[in-house]
Amino acid sequence: MIEIMDLYAGYSGSEILKGISLKVNSGEMVGILGPNGSGKTTLINTMSGVLKPKSGKIWINGTVIDELEIHELSKQIAVAPQKTEISFPFKCFSITLMGRSPHVGKWGFYSENDKRIALEAMNSTNTLKLSERPITNVSGGEAQMVTVARVLAQQTGILLLDEVTSNLDVSHKMAVFDLLTRMNLQGATIISVMHDLNLAALYCNRLVFLKNGKILLDGPTNEVFQQNNLREIYETEVQISFHPVTKSPQAHFVPGFFSRSRLNNPNCEPKASGSSFDNRRHKPTDKVTKTSPKNNSLVRGIQ
Repeated sequence: MIEIMDLYAGYSGSEILKGISLKVNSGEMVGILGPNGSGKTTLINTMSGVLKPKSGKIWINGTVIDELEIHELSKQIAVAPQKTEISFPFKCFSITLMGRSPHVGKWGFYSENDKRIALEAMNSTNTLKLSERPITNVSGGEAQMVTVARVLAQQTGILLLDEVTSNLDVSHKMAVFDLLTRMNLQGATIISVMHDLNLAALYCNRLVFLKNGKILLDGPTNEVFQQNNLREIYETEVQISFHPVTKSPQAHFVPGFFSRSRLNNPNCEPKASGSSFDNRRHKPTDKVTKTSPKNNSLVRGIQ
């Protein structure tokens, strides 16, 4: 469990997070969303102990994070950062094995069991074929999958993921979140920063939206993933439909030439994002129908 109370944090005198309070119970799968610069990565950095908050408190499984040694904290939380830049040509297996560092004995040697766990993590992420290749000689997407393998090898109860699928194609994105879902069903707590709203709605049962360093919305996916909410948060015209198989809500952002009238005049009905588009001239035709957007009330917080 992670609990945050009245958290303020930032960098070099710049305040990014402003009074964040959040509680994530064990076994939840939570998506952290919001526009660029809203404080998502800063929140992950403070929860993982990388960034010391200016004020406020964070508890990890009932213990204030400041009271945990980094070695002990690493046994409870595994982190996949937004960017992983490794200039030394470590083999991908060695990178994965580093996830076992919090568990090594006093002499600092990896056991055969550590190596077995690392290989299993690589097998789970389909990176076993990369085990002998230098991390500097694989693609960005492959390197990201190796990072996921390292996180799995750490075998913690809490996973903090910052845009972990940003470099992956759709097939690998789905594979990673299918794997995370299986781990979640086995008891792991997953907190994932994401920009892909639809992927978040497909896999996360709770969404937390940040904007300007504050939590604007926090609740079950089906309750907060609403047209008016997303329009307010992203300041962009949006329509909502439902996935034909999972019935999860899915967002469809409307191109500017359809929604410009709505942005200029909030009381004006937006033009629908239909199929009346002249691909030859790359501009809308005159035959665009109008629809009234569905009225959805905010669940919490937007002023």
